[in-house]
Amino acid sequence: MEYIADLPRPVHDAQRRLALHSIARLALDRQVERALADIAQINRDPGESWMFLWHANIDAWCRFSHRYTPELKALVRKRITSHDYRVRDGHTENHRLMIATAGYLAAQSFPDWEQSAEVLERSRRYLLDFFGRVRRFGQGEYSASTYGVFYLNTMGSLSDLAREPAMRSAAVEMLDRFLASLAGVWLDTRMVGAHSRDALPIFGKESPGAAEVALWLFLGGEFNGHAAEPHYAVINAIGSYRPPYVITRMGTDRSRPYEQLETHDLIEPEVRSHDGNDTREVKARGRFLKGFGYISRAGVRKYTYVTDRYALGCTYEGRQDDIIWTGQARRWSLDFVTPGPMGKCFFTHPLRDGQGIPRNYWKNWMGSSRYEQVLQHKSTLIAIYNIPRNGVHYAVHSQPMQA
Repeated sequence: MEYIADLPRPVHDAQRRLALHSIARLALDRQVERALADIAQINRDPGESWMFLWHANIDAWCRFSHRYTPELKALVRKRITSHDYRVRDGHTENHRLMIATAGYLAAQSFPDWEQSAEVLERSRRYLLDFFGRVRRFGQGEYSASTYGVFYLNTMGSLSDLAREPAMRSAAVEMLDRFLASLAGVWLDTRMVGAHSRDALPIFGKESPGAAEVALWLFLGGEFNGHAAEPHYAVINAIGSYRPPYVITRMGTDRSRPYEQLETHDLIEPEVRSHDGNDTREVKARGRFLKGFGYISRAGVRKYTYVTDRYALGCTYEGRQDDIIWTGQARRWSLDFVTPGPMGKCFFTHPLRDGQGIPRNYWKNWMGSSRYEQVLQHKSTLIAIYNIPRNGVHYAVHSQPMQA
């Protein structure tokens, strides 16, 4: 918290960072005037932060608006009540959770807002449906070393700030569920094994993902303050939630090897997937390729073998021609304890995950294509890369190439 409170003005992603930096400063009663000035700035000019800022803005309001000037209160209220907080197609699972959490708390905070009743009911319904989906089917964005933080900090906001006892209780239950899943793949201050989304695959302990910083708060380990995005864990750092002892022990007891088995996105045929991003065909270089998207209707089976010195994990998903293909998936990984910053081994076939802004996936070792299949039992893993001669991949300049 002190590290974040003392950070200089951000040079990029300013709106999101300033909102969370301000929460840290207000919680520590440190540089308060600067924090209030930054909150005023981001409410005048929110940029394109969207749901990330919506969530942080309403969390700050619920905790610290008693310190706002009347002018700042009016400005923030106008900004918060300018959104309809509607979940739409194209929003990822973590986006939807932030939108619904922000909408719920906004409607609760401003009961005289003309949209309050409608937004409150719609947001409540989405949250409760999402909780039920996780209980039955697991997550879409499971074991995400960066994006997993948004599952933890939204539930942190709800468990602290929701006025309905049932919502607070449900949020605590979901925190227990998310942490119970993640505690079993926590080793050497890293989230190990396979990941649905791994945005920092070639970074080790010197730059942990946002979710790994939040996990460190609950499970301990060696933390490097120079994490890429530590500010997203601020809400968990100041929150009241503490994991049960059994979850803490799951995250720290490595006295004997064990296997952790998980299932995710096991969706019934008549049930719509959480954001509609089912595996499908896309057209690339005049050819149709199957498997693009990160939800297989057949679901995901995740397997991790953990010892006190290393962890080996993988996922199996889909059927033939229905293998998940995204630019951030990590289908298998060997992670081992090391005194240095990095102890990791994996192979990959780089493919980006969309038709938007190109990224240098090859250079950053990102992407897992449909040409990769794995089989694992305990400490033995077989990975097969059956890449056709004309298979599409992304080379160093992020241009589609043929193998």
